[in-house]
Amino acid sequence: MSRIRKATVAATAAGVILSVVGGNPATAGTPPLDVAVIQGTGTIVPGIPLTGCATNSHWTFDGTIVLVGDDNLIGNVHYEGDGTICESLLSGVTVGNVSGSVSGSVTWNRTGVHVTVTGSVTVGGEEHSVIAGKCTWTPTSYNPTTTYALSCQAVLKS
Repeated sequence: MSRIRKATVAATAAGVILSVVGGNPATAGTPPLDVAVIQGTGTIVPGIPLTGCATNSHWTFDGTIVLVGDDNLIGNVHYEGDGTICESLLSGVTVGNVSGSVSGSVTWNRTGVHVTVTGSVTVGGEEHSVIAGKCTWTPTSYNPTTTYALSCQAVLKS
């Protein structure tokens, strides 16, 4: 990842955390929070058809994570998950595991291009809950959709 892209992702993360915690992440009585910005690409096997749906889909994702707040890091993240419903271009639910600079179990609930992420991850040996995870899913191949780009922002609570 280029220095300019890393700086852009870090600035976005800083802006998100300031808006979430009101500009003061060390406010007394506020649980420690982190904001994660994640960008990358992934694959879907066997792929999602233009019409209908695909069962037993397997999803992978590789990207970069920038985390600011209580914990700070720039690193890599990998996801492996399986669809739990018949995946279509309009909707899908995928359950899987994250590894790399953070690790844990997450669920992606997708409606069209909007993805909500729930679950928990470990950062620096400490467990964090995903209290707000939103992504934009962009298919990059069609009929079937086997590749995609993903851009996410998430708030984590220790």
